[in-house]
Amino acid sequence: MGMVLTGLLATTFVACGGDEKAEKDSSADDDDGGKKKKKKKKKKKDDEDDTKEAKDEKAPTGDVGLKAKDNDKEVVALAEKIVKECELKKWGWDRKKCTDYETWSKGEMFKSGAKDATLVNLSEDPDVKVRHLAASALRSRGEKYEEDAKMAKRLVGALEREKDEKVADDLASVVADIRLEKTGLVDDVLEIAKNHEVKEVRYGIVNEVLFRNRETDKVYAFVKETAENHEDEDMRYNALRGFWTGTPKDKSGEVCALWSKIATTDKSTKVAGKALELALQNPSSRCKDEYEKLLKHAEDKAKAGTVKETSVAFGLKYLYRQRDASDAIKKRTLAAAKTILANEKNEGQARGWALRFIGEADPGAKALATKYKGDKEFSIKNAAKDILEGKIKLKKD
Repeated sequence: MGMVLTGLLATTFVACGGDEKAEKDSSADDDDGGKKKKKKKKKKKDDEDDTKEAKDEKAPTGDVGLKAKDNDKEVVALAEKIVKECELKKWGWDRKKCTDYETWSKGEMFKSGAKDATLVNLSEDPDVKVRHLAASALRSRGEKYEEDAKMAKRLVGALEREKDEKVADDLASVVADIRLEKTGLVDDVLEIAKNHEVKEVRYGIVNEVLFRNRETDKVYAFVKETAENHEDEDMRYNALRGFWTGTPKDKSGEVCALWSKIATTDKSTKVAGKALELALQNPSSRCKDEYEKLLKHAEDKAKAGTVKETSVAFGLKYLYRQRDASDAIKKRTLAAAKTILANEKNEGQARGWALRFIGEADPGAKALATKYKGDKEFSIKNAAKDILEGKIKLKKD
C-alpha cells in the first residue's frame, strides 16, 4: 500500500495536476486556404484528445483501461460515473459536488488489494481522469500488486509514460512500494528515479523506495549516493528523508553518521537542517554517537546568526527529549535555543520555534516570553502569547 508523501513530514513515523497535454504541432502555416481549414479542424480534434489520451507509442492499445474485458464491474461503474459527472480540477476532484468520489476515496471496495487487477488496467486508460482514480486508489489501498511481477511491470510502464503531475506523483508512490528484487524491477525503477521528466516522480521514489526495499543493496546504495552527492537539493532532501522509514536494521549507525555529515557539510540550509533534525529526532537515541558533533554545530550556527531553518530548533527540542541525553546535553540544548532566539540574525520562524521549545523546557519561560510579547516577528510574538496564556506548558523530562 502506498505511503502518503506529499507534504509528508519526517516528524511522523509512517511514511510525503492538471489534465495531460499532448505536444502541439508547431510547424509553419500552410499557404493554401483549403489546407488551412482542414488543419484547423485537425487541431480542434487534437485539443479535444489532449484531455483524453496519453499519446505515447509505448502505450497499450486495444481494449485497455475502462474497456479491459477482465475489469471488475462494480469498479468500472463507479469510475464511469465519476468521470462523467465530476470535475477534476488542478488540485483534485471537487468533493463537495461529487459524492461518488467520496465513496471511491474511502476505498472500502479496494481493501487489501481486492481490486488491484482492475486498478492496474485503469492506470493504462487514455483518459487522465481514469488514471487519476486508479493511481489514488492504488496508493491508498493497493497491496497485491507489490509482489505480482506482471502487475508491477505494467505499473512501471504506466509511470514511465505518465506526464500528468498529480497522477505521476501518486503512481511514483505506488511503484516505490513494489518489492523490486522479487519482481525483477530494481534497475527499471531506479532508472525512472534518476531520469523521469516529472520531478515529483524522482522525488517520490527516492523518498519512499527504501520502505519496502531496505534489504536490497542496490536500492540502499542509490538512496545514499543521492543524499550525499546529487546536484538537485530537493533530490538530496528527499533521499535523506527516505532513511526515516527505510533504514536497514544493520545500517542504523551508518545512516546516523550520514545524516551528521550532511548536517554539517551540505551547502543547502534546507538539506543540512533537515539532516540535523532527523538525526536528533531518531528514536531510542539511536544517533547518540552524533549528539556532541551536532549540538556543537547548532551552537555555532546560533551564535553566528546563520540558523535559517526551523528544523534546527526542532532538532534541539528532540535532542532535549532523548532518553539518553545527559543533563549536561540538556542544559546546552536549552541554552542553544535561547541563543537562537536572542540573535536577531537568525531566521524569524526559527527563533519563534526556539521560544516554543523553551516554553516546554524552562521553568522561567514566562519571564522570557514577557520580553517578546510585542516582538515584530509574528511567530515570536505568537509563541510568547501562547506561553503567557498557558497554551504552551512546561513538560516533565
